[in-house]
Amino acid sequence: MTSSRRSPASLFAAMLLALIPAVSAAQTSTVQRLGTPSLSSQPGQTVTVAMRFNAVPMSQSYYVFVHLVDANGVQYPNLGADHLPPVSTATWSGAIAYNRVVALPTNLASGTYTVRVGLYNIASPMQRVALATGSGVTADNELRYTVGTLTVGGGQPTGNGPVGQDASAYVLTSPRSSTAASTPACGMITSGTRPRTPPSTTRSATAC
Repeated sequence: MTSSRRSPASLFAAMLLALIPAVSAAQTSTVQRLGTPSLSSQPGQTVTVAMRFNAVPMSQSYYVFVHLVDANGVQYPNLGADHLPPVSTATWSGAIAYNRVVALPTNLASGTYTVRVGLYNIASPMQRVALATGSGVTADNELRYTVGTLTVGGGQPTGNGPVGQDASAYVLTSPRSSTAASTPACGMITSGTRPRTPPSTTRSATAC
């Protein structure tokens, strides 16, 4: 009669093989939804993007990118939101949460954008890192992870950022002594180079 008992060596090998998938999965950082996943703001404002990861140390220090993608799948170019996280990805571990303040361009079209984030190698920007997806996070075929939405041009802002001002059509002038009582000490911004009088032809805004 042939024995069905397995040797200690074969049992150990089977146990080791069973552990390998779990170890591999544990070595992948997970990207989570934003702390505030539904944001709203206006062109020219700043918006606070609350980044969250469940991290494990990685092979090197990677940059984080933040993309805004419109309803047609078009990414807004040159957002300037790429950054190094406050803890290097080479050493980060556990729950990582921090805020990234993003300045929205003044010409950003109204609409709802998906906020897509990810990691990349600064020496080879198109070399992106595969991450695990947390609850509610989806990945596209470019290794970008949708972590929230941003609605531009409607509703009360949720980004907690100050209103930006496009001063490209204005020149800064100093207040005259005759108007010192009614003009802020920081000066005024007046439209173009037109005379400051009469008042009906002048637009003004405080510069501070």
